[in-house]
Amino acid sequence: MGLTDLTFKIILIFIPGLISFVIVDNLTVHRETKTHHWLIYSFLLGFLAYLCWYGIVKIIGCSLGIVIPFDFFDNLTNQQVRPNMGQIAVGTIISVPLGFFVARMINKKWLYNLAKRFDVSDKFGDLDLFEYILNSDDVPKWVVIRDKDSDRAYEGFIWAWSDSTEREGVFLRDVKIYENTSGEWLYDMPALYLSKKLDSLRFEFPCVEYTQHMKFGNTKVGEESNGET
Repeated sequence: MGLTDLTFKIILIFIPGLISFVIVDNLTVHRETKTHHWLIYSFLLGFLAYLCWYGIVKIIGCSLGIVIPFDFFDNLTNQQVRPNMGQIAVGTIISVPLGFFVARMINKKWLYNLAKRFDVSDKFGDLDLFEYILNSDDVPKWVVIRDKDSDRAYEGFIWAWSDSTEREGVFLRDVKIYENTSGEWLYDMPALYLSKKLDSLRFEFPCVEYTQHMKFGNTKVGEESNGET
């Protein structure tokens, strides 16, 4: 078998992994995907898809008392064995729910939560601190956003936000707009999309509870908490 035929055979066998990775890549927020990521993760997900199929074959075979042939590993080690199109088709079907499962595992940060539980790592699994804050269930999403450039303060509920791979901005609901320096109320808006670089804005979270170590006083929406104007 020539190199071209061998390459084609490997690609054909690992089509399920490629499909799984496409699903994961589109359903998760992550940094730029490099070429080697596609190769490595497609290989691993493809192998996992066939491993799941192998487990299903063994369970069905044991329950029925029969031997169901499974020659995926022969396809990998023996160049003379032709790819089993039936097994590739089944592996492709399995790759779809596998992709959804892996995407959910990443989005719910199961690996990071497990690492924290066993005190292995304190990483939070988000792209940056902003993503971590807004994805956290412990941080209320009612915010005051101060924009010094336009002298405006926006108080409302963060409904959605752009990740670092998209146009920057936040979408707010039930918004009250104030003049930032004076605190004067200007008008209300049921929804507002604030399209601006997030690092030029200041986010305040008035509904987050103070810790026992903080002494605090009431601050109006239009006042700067650090005394700046």
